[in-house]
Amino acid sequence: MANQGTITSPALTIDSLADNVLVDIFSFLDVKDKCRTAQVCRRWNSLIHQKSLWKHIDLTPFKVDLRSIWKLVRAYYTDMLLSLRLHGFTESIKSTECISNAVLTDIKSRCPNLRELFVTKANLITINSSLLPAALKQLTLHKCLISVDWFKPAVDKGVLENVEKLSLCGTTRTSDATLKDLTKLPKLKSINLSGCYRIGESGVSAICQSLSQIEEAYFDGCDINDQCLHHIGTRWTSLKVIILENCSRITDVGLGSLSILKKLTHVNLVSCSIGKQGVINFLTVTPSVKLECLKLSKDADYTGDDVSKLESLKPGLQVELI
Repeated sequence: MANQGTITSPALTIDSLADNVLVDIFSFLDVKDKCRTAQVCRRWNSLIHQKSLWKHIDLTPFKVDLRSIWKLVRAYYTDMLLSLRLHGFTESIKSTECISNAVLTDIKSRCPNLRELFVTKANLITINSSLLPAALKQLTLHKCLISVDWFKPAVDKGVLENVEKLSLCGTTRTSDATLKDLTKLPKLKSINLSGCYRIGESGVSAICQSLSQIEEAYFDGCDINDQCLHHIGTRWTSLKVIILENCSRITDVGLGSLSILKKLTHVNLVSCSIGKQGVINFLTVTPSVKLECLKLSKDADYTGDDVSKLESLKPGLQVELI
């Protein structure tokens, strides 16, 4: 039995926490849980609308249809939004999408500071690329459907002038004609064309001549040849990373074209038609190139001694067998 003089403190509940503490807690919730939290009470609803909670929106874990996207845009998308990730319906039987021209127009208006846009598995053929936010620095279209000239309206209006990283990994219909439309991106430093099997010498030549500031290039699974590597070696003097995995048409001769790239640090040659001697020659004739990582195929019969020999040719080099 408690003493009569004892003072009992009121029970501490979540509602006892200060607004700033609750906002910190809410910041760990995903989009779906934030929307549910907003329905608990008026106070929580007000706190969930704090702009700081909506700087980065990731909807890729959920397939959110156009109607729901509209609701989110109108309720939570503000000038504080920096990154947006969307998941489309190209692998679904639903006749809907995650974005439309009207939604993109609204996003452009409400979110003028959007820096990163990631869209996966969406049909974008009817989307007008000129409606993309002009502040974008990173644009990723992963396994999306686009038309061959999809980027032309955006390039013509200069809305992609700030883009530094562009990834079209696995995006259907990306071709040489597409690359020729991308030659007017003055700040582009990283380009990912992995899985774009329609890419060939014509497109590579075009971007090499116009985009001299490229530092990272990903060609995994592209149909490029030795001539493409010649264009890369002579034009992309700032190149640091090049991924040539599954590029079966390149040979020892093409690899030699990269020997003049003094800033090159990472090279991926997994599943390429390049022999051991070709790799040795490449490392031997590049005294000024400070390679840090070289990835090769396990099935190319490299032994532990082979790896040690290759690493001895270039101090600081790490050879990985994949």
